[in-house]
Amino acid sequence: MYSRENPSVRYTELIELYRQAHELGHFDGAVRSQQAYRINALAKVCDAKRLLDYGAGKGRQYDLDRAEIDLREVYGVSEIICYDPGHQPHSILPDGSFDGVICLDVMEHCPEEDLPWIVDEIIGYAEKFAYFTVACFEARKPLPNGENAHCTVRPPAWWKAVFEDVAARNTNVMIEAILQE
Repeated sequence: MYSRENPSVRYTELIELYRQAHELGHFDGAVRSQQAYRINALAKVCDAKRLLDYGAGKGRQYDLDRAEIDLREVYGVSEIICYDPGHQPHSILPDGSFDGVICLDVMEHCPEEDLPWIVDEIIGYAEKFAYFTVACFEARKPLPNGENAHCTVRPPAWWKAVFEDVAARNTNVMIEAILQE
């Protein structure tokens, strides 16, 4: 069984490919503004103040000198911490827990064999809610080696079962997943 301490070889290979992709300018985090309404609604319902963006890309969407809007204000929270294993400034796992965790357009980039520990890790950071979006189709842009960036392309019903299992084991955390076809 794989874990953070013992990930699959494929996970390690992909992290290196994602680091290269970041250097080429990919994964800028633009999808966050598309999900702003729903994240704001969850933050309000849960009275969330601190969020973790797990898979935040470069985090530019939160840089007030670069971003067109302040997503903290849009989401209705006071703090957002970025984590992304493929981008050096954000590749150190955060300490503690957060009111909410958002994980947008990330899960399909993870090897299927590593999904159990990755999902558990994400939920482990959430005190009140976790919000996921998952693309159930191939990526438009390839990785630097030419392969598709979405390594786990599964139908919505498959992902639904994954998140239902997680929700059943974590009844104290509201879990919402948007499965995009």
